[in-house]
Amino acid sequence: MSRAKRPLIIDCDPGIDDFVAILLAHSSQQFDIRAITTLGGNVRPEYTAANARDTAALIGLDCAVGAGAQTPLMGDLITAEYVHGPTGLGGVQLPQARRELDRRPAWDILYDEACRCRGKLEIAALGPLTNVAIMLRKHPEAAFMIDKLHIMGGSTTVGNHSAYGEFNIWEDPLAADIVFTSGIDLRMVGLNCTAQGVCAADVWQSGIHRPGAVLSKLRQMMDYSAEQTRSWRPDTDILHYVPELPDAVAVAGMIDDTLLRCRRYPVLIEVSGTPSVGRTLVDWDGVSGRPRNCEVALQVDAARITELYRQMFAFYEER
Repeated sequence: MSRAKRPLIIDCDPGIDDFVAILLAHSSQQFDIRAITTLGGNVRPEYTAANARDTAALIGLDCAVGAGAQTPLMGDLITAEYVHGPTGLGGVQLPQARRELDRRPAWDILYDEACRCRGKLEIAALGPLTNVAIMLRKHPEAAFMIDKLHIMGGSTTVGNHSAYGEFNIWEDPLAADIVFTSGIDLRMVGLNCTAQGVCAADVWQSGIHRPGAVLSKLRQMMDYSAEQTRSWRPDTDILHYVPELPDAVAVAGMIDDTLLRCRRYPVLIEVSGTPSVGRTLVDWDGVSGRPRNCEVALQVDAARITELYRQMFAFYEER
């Protein structure tokens, strides 16, 4: 008997690593991807929405795609074109999808699907948490209607956009605070963990050079990513380059629950304070007495994620 597919919404800001995460989720064939929702983050929101829509069409994923927050709840939108290129996918043009964007804002799509799925919906939050926070502000009960929110964000050590702030949390710390105090069941897959989840170089390089339209686009993005990396890390070996793909690691942990070693802790969001705004504070010893509100990913099995990538490349060969 085949196992029922798990209903999933991918809330993201594509982004090269978001592109790979969507490919990985679809190729696993574990999920009923009900929608992709977007917001500003890696690049401006008009690009993230188009990228998500066109990625879905490229891989044959028939689902709603809806745009969400144009700006964070707190502060101005800061984007990362220096990593992802001006429009988000390393200068790679995808064929334009025929399907229009859903007319509903992202937070309404999230809530509508939570109602339809009756407690079984999972959300992969791969960008800032603004869309999820707006949904929770409008519908606080939604926190208890969602099976789990899998967050790529935060860090238990250092940040990547400030000394302590990881980009997705740092971009909108107020939204993150709303989500982390909502009572929703959380898993946080932070930078300290995703850095461990790098595919073996031989599998990655052979995979992106397989034939097919999807892998051709991925290979072009990787060429861009390798050159960008070499611009600030001159010793980068282009021929054996393998990127860190944080969003894909979070999705991989959903596909294979043994891939991540996790433990539940109280986690707080630093909403103010110049050097530490956006920091995810993990109360390791429980001294605060606060609820253990978050399952924190601590370690990644690199061999298992390599196997998932191997399966992904096989899925898209000739597609």
